[in-house]
Amino acid sequence: MAVAALTWHPSSDSALGWTPDGRGILFASGRTAYSRFVELFTVNLDGGYVSSPSSDVWSPDGHCIAENIGIIPDVEVELDPELVRQGKDPQLDKAIEIVMDELARNPLPKPKRPAYPDHHKKK
Repeated sequence: MAVAALTWHPSSDSALGWTPDGRGILFASGRTAYSRFVELFTVNLDGGYVSSPSSDVWSPDGHCIAENIGIIPDVEVELDPELVRQGKDPQLDKAIEIVMDELARNPLPKPKRPAYPDHHKKK
């Protein structure tokens, strides 16, 4: 197996996955001078130019792995503008409801208070 550098830059690069056609690599890098954040780039396996992806990036098995995909929620909550105008937060209310249900089903053990130390005992 041969190992070859596909890019060169003083900033570190971290490989994340494949381009949709399977001929390139998606990687994260802090190489842009105008950004203090890590950005996504692609490079072909045979070397060539580094570019920023302009659309979704897919793994060879067909899963989208970058671009325009946020974190998939565990629980979806409908955001009602009327409730927000009333100063309520439906997401926070749902989170509290879930945590309280979980605590009711699995109560936390009460810690036992240790004996008060007696520093005057003679050894």
